[in-house]
Amino acid sequence: MFQRLKAFLLIFFICYSLAAIAKGPGFPVRYLGIEDGLSNNAVTCITQDKYGFMWMGTYDGLNRYDGYTFKVFRNIWGDKNSLVNNHIKSINASGGRIYVGTEKGLMYFDYADSRFHALYCYNEKHEPIKIGFNINEIVSDRSGNIFATNGTYGFLKFGKTDTIGKEILYDVKKQQFNTIAAQMDTQGTIWILVNGVGLGRYDAPAEKIKIVSSELAYAGCMTIDGKGKIIAGRRCDLHSKLKR
Repeated sequence: MFQRLKAFLLIFFICYSLAAIAKGPGFPVRYLGIEDGLSNNAVTCITQDKYGFMWMGTYDGLNRYDGYTFKVFRNIWGDKNSLVNNHIKSINASGGRIYVGTEKGLMYFDYADSRFHALYCYNEKHEPIKIGFNINEIVSDRSGNIFATNGTYGFLKFGKTDTIGKEILYDVKKQQFNTIAAQMDTQGTIWILVNGVGLGRYDAPAEKIKIVSSELAYAGCMTIDGKGKIIAGRRCDLHSKLKR
């Protein structure tokens, strides 16, 4: 009997302690899910625009949250100004646009008409084609340029109002390559992971990627800390590389 009581009191103490920690000092956490209007519980990316709206990409649509309700954007069959695909990979708020990268293309949402618009790039024949391939990540620089990593046309750059992206190469003889991720550091430099090649730095004047480390040839993601250190992760381990 005493052992049962002891076990009961121990369990009660553990549960009480966990509850106290959850409600203790710190920021309160509120859960938002499909029951609140979110299109899908698998959130892949999130950003905030200049108006304060929160944009959330999911496996099934793009969501705009105003603090009270969600507005869901999805592909509408036959509507060229709807999302090209519902699997959202990356989003970026820059200027008057929300750039949305999906598994099957890249578009931007324009506040002026509240519609989505396709973005283009040049193919091998220098003909403009609609971007219909997988976009891995979208990042912007201090000048408002947009960069999109992808597995078809390497690394695409868009000016503030551009609708046709310019391909940025690391080797003029190799057009098609796979860029996994990109980040901007505190100095405004854009860093890129080129799959199978390594870590690259975007040389803005030359408009070219300069590979600085082949050690990160198979890294799958990266971030940059406040001291300028690039931290990259891959399937088996974690590497870090100083900028300088």
